[in-house]
Amino acid sequence: MEHNASMQPDWESQELGLNTRRPHIQPIPGIRYQPEPHINSYDYLQLLYLTGVIEKYRNSEVEVITAMIKNSLIITARQDALLVAAARYVTDYINTTFVAELLVREDFRRAGIGMELIKEIHKLHPNTNVCFSPTDMFNEYIPLGLEVVKFNAVLPSTV
Repeated sequence: MEHNASMQPDWESQELGLNTRRPHIQPIPGIRYQPEPHINSYDYLQLLYLTGVIEKYRNSEVEVITAMIKNSLIITARQDALLVAAARYVTDYINTTFVAELLVREDFRRAGIGMELIKEIHKLHPNTNVCFSPTDMFNEYIPLGLEVVKFNAVLPSTV
């Protein structure tokens, strides 16, 4: 087998414990991506529950979670009316767009939906760096073209 240096993880990825293999992606037809500034809080709470992320908020009141949703920007992925994924983010519209949550229902994972949500955010805010903190999602998106910048994953601005 021929050694291919480009297939080898760089030392920084190894040191950070990043998954450097590209995940297998099976696109799902009929997914619609759109900003939802007035998303139904119940739909978002259900997605938090279905993805297991609700555990992060187990001591929070529903009103607190609802306020968090209403004070963020949300972009969704839907198959017909079914909410299959969402990204909750904030931006200063000039330099930085920070993705606070990226939620994809388990039965829709490995279809590129999360990365498409990030790309849609980047299209909406092309002059900003789209970034998120090192969490479970961080490890998944590095192989898809995001850069490690001071322990944040960043999709650089187009400017």
